[in-house]
Formats: sequence, C-alpha cells, structure tokens
Amino acid sequence: MHFAFLTIPSSGEFNVQLATANELVKSGNKVTFLSGKELGKHVDNLRKSQSDPISAHLVNFIPLGQHKSVTDFSPTVRNRLSQMRRKPGDIRSLQACIDIGFPSWEDFHATAIDVSEVLQILDPDMVVVDALSPAMITGVRLTGRAFYLTIPCSPGLTASSNLTSPHAASEKRDGLSSVLESSYLRMRDYLYCIQKPSYLSKSRKLQQQLSLKSFGLRQNVTLLPPYWKDANCLGGIHFNVPGLNDCPQQPSSVTFVGAGISPLEPKLDNLLTQTRTDTEQWLDDAYASDQSVVFVNMGSMFVWSKKEFQQMISAFEIVRNHYQGSVRFLFKASLKDGQSANALTEKQSEYIRLSGWIEDQNAVYQHPALKVFLHHGGGNSFNEAVFFGIPQLIIGQWLDHHEYGFLVERYGMGLRCKKAPLIDSRSVSACLIKMLGPEWKSMKQSSVQWSIRSQLAGGPKTAAKLLIMNTKRPSISSVSSGLSTPLTLLGDMEKSNL
Repeated sequence: MHFAFLTIPSSGEFNVQLATANELVKSGNKVTFLSGKELGKHVDNLRKSQSDPISAHLVNFIPLGQHKSVTDFSPTVRNRLSQMRRKPGDIRSLQACIDIGFPSWEDFHATAIDVSEVLQILDPDMVVVDALSPAMITGVRLTGRAFYLTIPCSPGLTASSNLTSPHAASEKRDGLSSVLESSYLRMRDYLYCIQKPSYLSKSRKLQQQLSLKSFGLRQNVTLLPPYWKDANCLGGIHFNVPGLNDCPQQPSSVTFVGAGISPLEPKLDNLLTQTRTDTEQWLDDAYASDQSVVFVNMGSMFVWSKKEFQQMISAFEIVRNHYQGSVRFLFKASLKDGQSANALTEKQSEYIRLSGWIEDQNAVYQHPALKVFLHHGGGNSFNEAVFFGIPQLIIGQWLDHHEYGFLVERYGMGLRCKKAPLIDSRSVSACLIKMLGPEWKSMKQSSVQWSIRSQLAGGPKTAAKLLIMNTKRPSISSVSSGLSTPLTLLGDMEKSNL
C-alpha cells in the first residue's frame, strides 16, 4: 500500500510522522512525504536508515514549493516569543498561535490547491496529515479522499468543548473557578476571531470559494479546528499517553497511542564497536562518580537571553551547593550570536555540559545517571519523558505547555515552575532541590507506572496498524472543480523517483 504523509517541516509535527512511516516501511509499504523543502533532509535520513535498498526505495519526498504555509514556523515563533510566552490563563498566547498559523488567504489557498493537485497525481491509498498544518488539511479535504490526522499537541486542544471542560489556556483546572475562567477564555477567543476581517474572510471563503463544509465561524479559524468532523476523516492518532485527564472528553474517532517513538533496539554497529558518544561518556563519568544528572532542554524554538541564561546557571549553582557537589547538568541551549564563547566559567564547566546539539537524546533518557528532565512542556518532550519513566520539571512557555505542567503535577510525575514562563533561579532551584530529595522516589515510581501505559499503547507501531487496518481505495469525489496537473509538480515527482 501507498501512504502519503503531509506536514509542515517543524520537528514537533514531523517526528511522529517519520516514526510512523518507518513502521509502515518495515511492513513493505510505500510512503511519500509532501512538505516544505526543509523536510527533505529528514526524509533522506529515514531513507538511509533502512536496512536494505528495497526498503530505502519505498521512502519518497515531494517538495511543495515556497509558500509560507509549508515552511517551518519555528523562526516565526522565535521572532514573536514576547507575544507567545505567557503565563497560564493568558489568552494572548493562543491568539499569537492562531496568527502564526494563518499567514494570508492567498498563501493558504495556493498551498491547498497545490496539495490537492499533487494528491490527484500521486493517488495514494491513504492520506495522513498533521493536525496543525491547516492549509495542507484544506488541500486534502478538497480531494474528497479518506484521511487520518496525526495529533502531536496536548489533549486539551482536541478535547470536546463543553461547560465543564477546561480551556486549553486555562490556569484553573477544577471546580467553579475553572468553569468561569474557561467560559471567559472561550468568549475572548470567539471575539478575537470574529473581530479580525482576515479571519472572517477566511471562514467565508472556505465555504464560498472552496465549497467546504463549515465547522462554525470560530472553529473554522481557531488553532485546531475539529477536522475529525469532516465526512472523509477516518480518525485521529493522538501521540499522548492514554489515561490523561482530558482523554474521556476526546472525540470517539481519536485514538491515543502514547509517545511517538518505537521501542528501542540496540544498534548493531554500537554492539560491535562499543562506541560511546562524548555525551554518553560524560554521563558514564557522572554515574561512576555517584553524581545525579539533570537534563535541561527548553526546545528548538526557545532562544536564551543573557539574563535568563544566567538565571538558569545560578539555579544550577544553588542546587549543586545544596547537594554538596553531587549534581551535574546537561544543558542543551540555543544561544544568541556571540553568547556561546565563554558562556561558562572554568569552574562551571566542571559540572555543566553546555551543548547546542545532543547526538542521541534517547541514550540520554535511558542513562541511569539521569534523575530529572527539565523542559518547556512541549508535547514530544513530555511524552518522551513519560515513555522512559523520567521525573519532569516543566517551565511552561505558552498555551498547551502549561497543560502538560498541570498533568505532571496531577499524576505525581514531577513539578511545574510557578513562575513560568519566566526563568527564575530561586523558583527553578527550589523545584530541583525538592525533586532530587526524598520525593524523587515517589515521582520516579509514578513516572514508571505511566511509562508502562505509554509503552503498552504502542506508539508508531500502533499508529501504523491503525492506518493499515483502515486503508481502503476510496472513490475520489473531489468537491473542487477544474483541478489541473501542473508540469512543475510532475517534474518534482520524477525527481523523487516515484
């Protein structure tokens, strides 16, 4: 069978699709990715990772041009961090996310038409599209083909909206205060959408120009419209662990499969050569010295200012002094130009390993020296920590990041910084001192229990099984007329060895 995968080339979105595609290829299925050109190198890596030439030939890529709707939005987020970074309960974070996801109608429309035309040529057995790639989903809907959604975000963004369910941006999570706050946030969300002419125009044009069924004025233009209500959507694959707080409120067609990573298999070359990366050797040394390690990674979109970088370093110093030198820190950080040189003193370098890139993050997760993972609350980071049973400290930065912080605390898997989104040395150090103390054991036990749930859910293996079981050859009833076959797209397909 042939599966077409569509996603924007942002790591939070494409990682789960690559992992799922890999499982499909193992079963002898053909996969083709459609995205911005930035994704090409990652698809190429997937192709090179296959065990034989036949399997490698099953992996293909088609670039979708230069429209903003198909490019990595990470640079845009970095440029708008001051608008994005908000405390829980601040609706402006959601509004900034909506704005970033909709550059212009002309760009959105052009991408949707390109996608629909390529899919007509490609004629896959099943289309799999990222839920946070709206222009691509619109193109898929134009074809009338059956499709599945991959969902890499928090449960709150897909939960059924009702009076008692907390809004994705809520700070209050239970009781009357939650109902009141969520009602207020939904009203603000609605007013924001209907007061922007470009959003009203988009909602109208989706129906009038593209003849697509409306989900409702606000839902047409919100961050994640209920695409699962489309008649041709077979369901959604939610890459979150089953049993989280909001899961019972999810649409019935959405299946939770756990983290977007497969059970790990040892690499043959490592078994033969016993090679260890520099980071693994550093972790080995910490373990041999009976020192605990805290892994810090605030995500690819976060850029450290000099002030916040120093706040985090100060937190490390406080924690290390409290535990009399028995704690080390593996710090993955993207620093602004000019900050990397001399970022740490010679003394700090003895217990802080600062790196812009981690060769094998899964090896870090599995290392016995690792005691706590400090991160921003991204969906991949949260679910990877759950999968490997690692206690988490979350400094949420925006929207659903905060939701993961609440979930970590609710289920005893760690803590969230109350000063979030700010990096505050006293708040961070107080949390780490608590987590590395006597409470670490209970947090570890809870993390392991949820790890078992995540691993039993199956991740990409289960996702691949769902796709295979639900794949049929649908009759194409395109609701868009006059779709042509541009020669440029045909040329791209030929270059991709389709």
